[in-house]
Amino acid sequence: MKRVSNETKQIIINQFNNGISVASLTETTGIPRSTIYGWLKASHNNSSSKKKPVNK
Repeated sequence: MKRVSNETKQIIINQFNNGISVASLTETTGIPRSTIYGWLKASHNNSSSKKKPVNK
């Protein structure tokens, strides 16, 4: 399988965040479910690491 561009990855992540299931995304794109879950995990980790600590 050829490489997927970062833009396409972001589109798929956005579609998931808007309520499209991973199963549906897999059917539509032909990208393996495990790959999409990996992108979602990486995206979640990146967004979590960008949060600033809360000062108490």
